[in-house]
Amino acid sequence: MFRHRLARLQPLRRGFSLVEQAGLVAMIGVASATALPRFAELQVDAEAVALATLAGAAGTAMRLNEGGCQVTGQVPTRGKCVAIARCEEVVGLLAGALPPGVRVEAGAIASGVNGVEAACRITRAASGDEASFQGVSAGH
Repeated sequence: MFRHRLARLQPLRRGFSLVEQAGLVAMIGVASATALPRFAELQVDAEAVALATLAGAAGTAMRLNEGGCQVTGQVPTRGKCVAIARCEEVVGLLAGALPPGVRVEAGAIASGVNGVEAACRITRAASGDEASFQGVSAGH
């Protein structure tokens, strides 16, 4: 009997009040307004890191090719040694194609001389960002 009387005195509460819901919407709005600019910065940072990583892969591909050419006595051999005299020829050494809007700047490394190094650049046309890598001539 006592339990039944207590149940009648306390109304059942279902859901949230309008004030609680408005407070939650306001908090979400403030949180998103402060976080949104940071997400935009992360996109720019991620693109710069991706370009630097691609430049690192290009430099590594050049060094691996140089090693393969040393093993074959500088004789171009499929899968081991590719003749390289220009920066943009690194695209043939990479496992896949360059992403859209990214290109290797044209530039000579050395013609007919093996093991010569030169600074090469990869650029992203949309943002103008660039990253550099060491090009190495080989296979001559």
